[in-house]
Amino acid sequence: MSQHAAFRAELTARKAGLLAQHAKIDKHLKNTDREMPQDWSERGTFLENEEVLEALDAHQRLQIEAINAAIERIDAGRFGVCASCDEDIDERRLAAIPWTALCIACAE
Repeated sequence: MSQHAAFRAELTARKAGLLAQHAKIDKHLKNTDREMPQDWSERGTFLENEEVLEALDAHQRLQIEAINAAIERIDAGRFGVCASCDEDIDERRLAAIPWTALCIACAE
């Protein structure tokens, strides 16, 4: 298996996990059977939890978009090349953040 194929498999697996988590969060947030607690402190905790889930969901959607873009770069033969300076992205950075589009210098 080529290195790019390995990255593609890793990205695809990560995307599948994120999509599964997104589906669970989405199902929870759209569940209209949940009742708002009557106690003010419990209500505050309830609303904070909802906000955390919404923020997590938004972050996951952004990561899914980044993964899709990385897969497109693999398919186009541009994976591992910085989108800003056209230099190669260090393999250690790709190993840590395989969906990155920028080298460390451009990311800073």
